[in-house]
Amino acid sequence: KFFEKAFEESLGMYVLMQNIKGEETKDALLSFCEAFGIVIDEDITFECIKQKEFRYREKLKKLAPQLLASKGFKIKSTTAKELAA
Repeated sequence: KFFEKAFEESLGMYVLMQNIKGEETKDALLSFCEAFGIVIDEDITFECIKQKEFRYREKLKKLAPQLLASKGFKIKSTTAKELAA
């Protein structure tokens, strides 16, 4: 459970940072996988990694939206349908 949580936090923060730099979420997910040697459909499905990031982002929005906004982070709401495009 510890490693799964650490993975989800790393994934979520990586995607958040890439979004801040202007990268689309789908591209950030793919670059995360590439950076960490994760092979899509061999190690994990894209749907699974997309869902993990989405759940982490939703958790962040609920826990600290004011904190994130005060630090200049803009978390846009991205639906699963938008990610699939």
